[in-house]
Amino acid sequence: MRNALLFVCCLAACTMSAAIRWEPFALPPEARDLHADLGHLTVPLNRAHPDAGSAELAFVRLRAGDGSANPPIVYLAGGPGNSGVDAARNPYALPSLARLARVGDVILLDQRGIGLSTPHVACKATPLPPRERFIALPAAVARYAERTRACVAELASNGIDVSAFNVRESAADVDELRQALGVPKVSLLAHSYGTYLALSVIRDYGANIHRAVLLGTAGPNDMRKLPLMLDTQLGKLALLAAGDPAVGRDVPDLAALLRRVLDKLEKKPIDVTVTDRATKELVTFPVGPDTLRSFLVADIGDGNDFPFFPALLLTIERGDPSILEWFAEKRYNQRAAGVDLMVLGMRCSAGATAARDREIEREASLSLFRNAVNFPFPDACNALPSIDLGDAFRAPIVSNASVLFMSGTLDSNTPPYQAEAVRWGMPNATHLIVDNAGHEDLEPNEDVQAIIADYLAGKDVAQRRVSLPKPHFLSVDDAKKQRRASRFGNATSH
Repeated sequence: MRNALLFVCCLAACTMSAAIRWEPFALPPEARDLHADLGHLTVPLNRAHPDAGSAELAFVRLRAGDGSANPPIVYLAGGPGNSGVDAARNPYALPSLARLARVGDVILLDQRGIGLSTPHVACKATPLPPRERFIALPAAVARYAERTRACVAELASNGIDVSAFNVRESAADVDELRQALGVPKVSLLAHSYGTYLALSVIRDYGANIHRAVLLGTAGPNDMRKLPLMLDTQLGKLALLAAGDPAVGRDVPDLAALLRRVLDKLEKKPIDVTVTDRATKELVTFPVGPDTLRSFLVADIGDGNDFPFFPALLLTIERGDPSILEWFAEKRYNQRAAGVDLMVLGMRCSAGATAARDREIEREASLSLFRNAVNFPFPDACNALPSIDLGDAFRAPIVSNASVLFMSGTLDSNTPPYQAEAVRWGMPNATHLIVDNAGHEDLEPNEDVQAIIADYLAGKDVAQRRVSLPKPHFLSVDDAKKQRRASRFGNATSH
């Protein structure tokens, strides 16, 4: 009997979660009805190697009034690399967060390696001359892989186990956070890459998930993207642009215009002048076909940016770089960010099946965008320790979890058919498709926010419908006016 009691006590001690360390967190003045605390939780860095040390997770808990009896709602941001905590600092996000907090405590998590969570595994970039920041795709991939090797070596010399930054460890963090909160279940709210992480949590810890809302879903084998998906998106945008009075007359075929522009840049790149935000100086560099592809790939699924595409391509064809400079300044300054092994680790651990990699290679040979959508993968993964989680991790998920998928018809980052493929193995899942929504249009939409809150509160939303207006494409004159009014560097970054 005594031995049995000792065993039970030992088991309880072994399974007991670390305590959360709380401190006050100041919200913007707009959040009068919310109370916030900043939490810190120490978790193992690498659960397979206890001697690897620990990581600290940071998160903000938002609570309305005296709290709710519903399970906490853990928000998993996209990227990978976006901060969950930053949402608490964003006055535009606070109304939707306040609505959610009336359903249950909202936990805004900085995933391992992000924001206030530590350690960070990013390396600063070696400054490059402006004219060398954007180069042909094969050379750019090789250069990025070499920088990744150098970053791995630098962090390893500091004793950091970079292999611990993978999706499985991050999913285990979410469940360990649940345990530390002292609740039997949590709900999940995720966007983009966050949905991939959420599905990993459902796969490994599904019994501990109350409900999940996945906005813009990446399925288990979707982290490396199929290039021809973008050609389909371009075709859809071309149809919409042709019917738009603002641009249809000048751009009757957007895809044909892109072909002409790529041919033009292949023969002679066009110079652009942008502001280097680090030095505050003007710099000039050439934009060739692969550089333009990288700009378009970043924005072709974003309803904030693709309405500029007809004007962008038309002005390039005319030899006018003014709108192109709008796009180029944003991407030029992002290229100065260096190498983040958290971002690489999550994508490389997710990986792709051999069959998908073969299909990507085949489609890249046919696509107008080549394989720009997968830059710098898979080559950068070869510079990391072996962290690929294997085909079993990429297999279809079968789960009784209650899940609401929401997708946009104009989202080429995470198109609706990806959510449908995942839903096939989830008999308790619902999928709502929002007409004319791009990748960044779901989260800020008030109707979508209402559906999310109602679903997480236990309501049936299967018959709800949301539709956005068709995109309005900007004429050259209107695009230039908007550029002068705001500067494109303030637009959405990915």
